[in-house]
Amino acid sequence: MGILMKSRGKSLMRAMAQLEEADYGRESAEMAQIYDRLVAGRSRFEAVMSNLFDSLMRISSLDLSLRYYSGMLQEISDSVSEASGVIHKASGEAASVSESVSRQHEELTDTIIQVSEEARNVYQKIDEGQQELTQTRDLSHNTIRASREMQQDMGQLSRILGQMNQVIEGINSISNQTNLLALNASIEAARAGEAGKGFAVVADQIRNLAGETQNLTTSMGHFVADIRSASSKSVKSADDTIASMEKVTDKIGRIWGLNEDNRKHLEKITDSISSLAGLSQEISSSIIELESRAADIDKQCGILQEDMTQMRAHSQNIDNIAAPLGSIEASLDGAAKAMGRMAQDAFYKLEDRHFAEYMEKAVNAHKGWLSNLEKIVRERTILPLQINEKKCGFGHFYYAIVPLEPAVMGKWRELEDKHKKFHSFGKQAVDALLEGDYAGAERIYQEACQYSQILIQDLEEIQKAFTVA
Repeated sequence: MGILMKSRGKSLMRAMAQLEEADYGRESAEMAQIYDRLVAGRSRFEAVMSNLFDSLMRISSLDLSLRYYSGMLQEISDSVSEASGVIHKASGEAASVSESVSRQHEELTDTIIQVSEEARNVYQKIDEGQQELTQTRDLSHNTIRASREMQQDMGQLSRILGQMNQVIEGINSISNQTNLLALNASIEAARAGEAGKGFAVVADQIRNLAGETQNLTTSMGHFVADIRSASSKSVKSADDTIASMEKVTDKIGRIWGLNEDNRKHLEKITDSISSLAGLSQEISSSIIELESRAADIDKQCGILQEDMTQMRAHSQNIDNIAAPLGSIEASLDGAAKAMGRMAQDAFYKLEDRHFAEYMEKAVNAHKGWLSNLEKIVRERTILPLQINEKKCGFGHFYYAIVPLEPAVMGKWRELEDKHKKFHSFGKQAVDALLEGDYAGAERIYQEACQYSQILIQDLEEIQKAFTVA
């Protein structure tokens, strides 16, 4: 009986060493209490380990995000500072250019005013010239009309002279006949002797008078001929004058039309100059406003530079705040590995269901990481992405815990290289995006998706092994 009790006690001690369930109360109530305390302690150990890995994952994510956004903040600060410097320089150059433009604009305005005054003077001269041309044209028309009237008068005079010539010819004919009759009368008076002497004297007088009349009509004929010749020349001269005056009038009309067009064009130019003067005034106001804006921009650039200095200080503060996270993460990682070594002992061994839960978390974290990579590639925006396989949530767990299930040890060891390669896709995709190779980034993402299926399959098989067990 004593031997049986001793054997049963050794069996319970071996079960206690492995924390296996047994009827410890039959041997000793104290042993049952020790077992319950050990089981409760292992449960608390598992809870602490779970919280530790959750904290590690969050601290790792926080450290990654803080370092990423601190770097982004520093880059933005540097970029804004550089842009502010460029704007400040451009503002100074703009102010200098604005001042130069203002001077040139004042000169331009003065020139516009002078041109406007000159244009008005030219317009006035053109208008006066137009009036002179109008008067000259009217005078030319009057001259042509007077020349035509004179031409008609000369024609009438020529006809009258023709009639006078006919009358003179008739007088010449009568004078010749009278002279002939006086000669016959003298002959008859001579025949009559003493009785016809008185008649002979009268006949001589008549013949002399007829001769003088003939001489006068001859002279008058020459005079009429001269007048007629002069009249013909006057008529020709009047014709030439009318033709010349018509040409002059035609040219004056053309000049008048051109002058009228010039006057209208100059009127438009004058209006345009007036509009330009108004626009010049607006430009002058805009230049003044631009100078004021440039001064405001310069002032704002100074304020922005001060803000950038503060932003750099804040960025440095964030770096200082984030700096301990790395050491905290390393300390927690060391603690996790120490607890992992403790978990090799039966007293601290992870229950299969807890190991399966960690595998499920690993699969979900893996899918979340791949989703973030897709967002980065598709939106072409660099976001925080863990590319260090040892610092992701599964990485901390993998390098701290070794499963005690012999059936999964081979596949568990293979996960290291696969997990490392999977994270390398993230760095390759980000590098491709930074180089502007969007097609390459998409190709790398697709490769990551295909490789992800293999990795998830391995994780799920390991999870299934612990679920079944």
